[in-house]
Amino acid sequence: MTRRALTALAEGSELPPGSPDARIAHWIAGLGLAPRALLGVLDSLVPTSEDELRRITTTMLVVIGDQDERSDAGELAALLPAARFDRVPGDHGSAFRAPEFAGLLAEFLLPGHAAPGAWGARCSLTGPIRAFDAVISRPKKLDSGFRRQ
Repeated sequence: MTRRALTALAEGSELPPGSPDARIAHWIAGLGLAPRALLGVLDSLVPTSEDELRRITTTMLVVIGDQDERSDAGELAALLPAARFDRVPGDHGSAFRAPEFAGLLAEFLLPGHAAPGAWGARCSLTGPIRAFDAVISRPKKLDSGFRRQ
């Protein structure tokens, strides 16, 4: 669905009005994102087996909005041995604006520098950040040793 919307935006072609593809295209266009660049991002994604995910030992933060239509974030976090999973208020496009998300991110990136939950009231993410799937990793050391084969 996302690929069809991005392709239509990149090529300037029409989508059926009111269709899921048209809604996604409208959302992407409203964010001012470059559809050709996003198609490149989609093309860079590679399938990763559950066994490969279980071997990733880098600490991860997996966050999903409590109203997000996707439901696989918890399953992803369960496969990652060093993952922390949390839900924040919002959907796929708005969860990153929640103060709770800023708090989780600050606690994850700055462990020991904030009392749990304290950052949410003082932090916000604005500016160039638009929308993304929030899977963030913090290496245990500079080189985690994980190599794609």
